[in-house]
Amino acid sequence: MGRFRLQCGLWTAVVVMLVAGGMLGINMRRYHPPIHYHAVRGPFLICVDSFATGWPFPAYGFRTKPDWVEKFMRWRGQVPAGDEVEWHWFGLSGDVLVALAIIIPAGVLCEWLVRRRGASLRNRTP
Repeated sequence: MGRFRLQCGLWTAVVVMLVAGGMLGINMRRYHPPIHYHAVRGPFLICVDSFATGWPFPAYGFRTKPDWVEKFMRWRGQVPAGDEVEWHWFGLSGDVLVALAIIIPAGVLCEWLVRRRGASLRNRTP
């Protein structure tokens, strides 16, 4: 009986990489949140187009104004505010925890299945 060493087979590594790639793809997809940002600047209302990335929690958000709003603000002599980029650190940490909660059991399950199959092949009588 030797020392216990954490080992990972080739198929387990492949499955973990595919699951991690899927999680990365899901997290990089853009979606429009259900609540749009509206700001009152002066006597008129600016409607802002917004999107966010991250699954299941928004981790990164971006808000932008339509072009006509910036032109109208410059025509009135106002300086338009720039586009807003937001990092949601609680959402980002929640996304990482959810990804790890999916990736680690997938790797453990795959390694268990590979070792179980290997043990059954070794115990087979010719």
